[in-house]
Amino acid sequence: KLLTVVRDVKFTALGGVGLLILIWSVTSLLARIEGAFNAIWRVSKGRGLMPRFIDYTGIIVLVPFLLLVAQSMTTLNLLERIWTTPPDLVAWVYGRGLALVPFGLSWLGLTALYKMMPNTHVDALPAAGGGLVAAALWWLTQRIYVDFQVGVANANAIYGVFAAVPFLLLYLHVTFQILLLGAAISYGLQHVNAFRSAP
Repeated sequence: KLLTVVRDVKFTALGGVGLLILIWSVTSLLARIEGAFNAIWRVSKGRGLMPRFIDYTGIIVLVPFLLLVAQSMTTLNLLERIWTTPPDLVAWVYGRGLALVPFGLSWLGLTALYKMMPNTHVDALPAAGGGLVAAALWWLTQRIYVDFQVGVANANAIYGVFAAVPFLLLYLHVTFQILLLGAAISYGLQHVNAFRSAP
């Protein structure tokens, strides 16, 4: 009976519903991030539907790609300490002095996010300043996270799995705090003259 139920499931409809839920989830997350950035930048009105679609599409394509490549390269660099002989490609890339490429990609991705996400004009230099601080803190947080996960997994394989979930949630929380801190730094850098002239 179970096989007939599974056979009768319309997977195309299920995939369509899943796609709609995914699009709604991503749009909702980006709208909340935009709302937080707009609150930091003291912007009272969000984007309209069409500008939101255009800007969110650019953000969805550009920023995750840059951050994913950066995080992958950083993780490979951290795992290189565990490998007695790293793969030739990894050793070649990092032997060429490209160990800073992940940091640069993170910086570029976060700078693009700080420039594009608030519904106001953000100058490139303040966005880059916030992106630099956030990228440095994100790199440090990622390094601590990977070191902890490797250490726990080496210490005890069974309890390491249980420790992974709360530590992942903590890592995600700290990552979002870093994201908001970078936005606040961008705002502060762009409005530094207003802060100086305030009584």
